[in-house]
Amino acid sequence: MRVILGIRGSTTLTTSGWRAALALGSGAALALAYPDYNLPLLGWVAVAGLMFCSLGAGLRQAAACGLLFGLTFYTLTLPWIYTVLREYGPLPAWQAAALLILLALAASFFCAFFAALLAWLSRRSERLAPDRPPRRRVK
Repeated sequence: MRVILGIRGSTTLTTSGWRAALALGSGAALALAYPDYNLPLLGWVAVAGLMFCSLGAGLRQAAACGLLFGLTFYTLTLPWIYTVLREYGPLPAWQAAALLILLALAASFFCAFFAALLAWLSRRSERLAPDRPPRRRVK
């Protein structure tokens, strides 16, 4: 049985659903932190959102969140690739859009790797986990 946001029997938003929504929102927030929109505080919020949805997740789920984060971020920050390919390279619109998505997907693998590594560290080592405070040994 899935636990859904701590409430049993609710079907509003599953744990993977809120993680995906947070990853999409964080990717959009990071895009808004760049100079076109100039909201630099959102850069910190976006990275914290990606870290929050990666901690405690499985490796596949964290990698999927990182991939969604990267796809959203790179698609929103690289629209000039579409314009250059469409205007100066004689490509049809569907080919220019496909190349933009492929470039965003290729760059998103770095975000997916980061999220999976963070999830692995949070499950593997108490000392390296960024979501747990370090313990002192009492002798």
